[in-house]
Amino acid sequence: MTFVVVGGGPTSIEFASELCDFLRHDVSKWYHDLQARYKVVIIEASNQLLGSFDSSLSGYAMRQLAAKNVIIKTGQHVQEVKDISVILGSGEEIPFGVCVWSTGNRRTEFVSCMDVPHTKDQRILIDDQLKVQLFTY
Repeated sequence: MTFVVVGGGPTSIEFASELCDFLRHDVSKWYHDLQARYKVVIIEASNQLLGSFDSSLSGYAMRQLAAKNVIIKTGQHVQEVKDISVILGSGEEIPFGVCVWSTGNRRTEFVSCMDVPHTKDQRILIDDQLKVQLFTY
């Protein structure tokens, strides 16, 4: 069984690491034959994991994941998600049993067109109650 995790940010890295621990330490107690029959693959479009952090943390994460036999594909983007596989921009097809999509967030066209105040990073401006801040004229 192959688990594909799309995205190389903190959520993806934590999920993949915890999944490996769960499969290795818990599932293998009940299903010994699965120990050698699963793969975890991380696909990240940029050239490093944890791109918003210091490169030393990215290197550390890659070493820790490699020690858990995680397959890391950086510099690859997902072109298409099918029922049982993902197609990378390179044309490579990776079959999966479970695909977790955990890529970064950016504003949608809908948010861009809204006539409400935005933050410097173009998110909708909200208050501590999560209410949209309206313009004051």
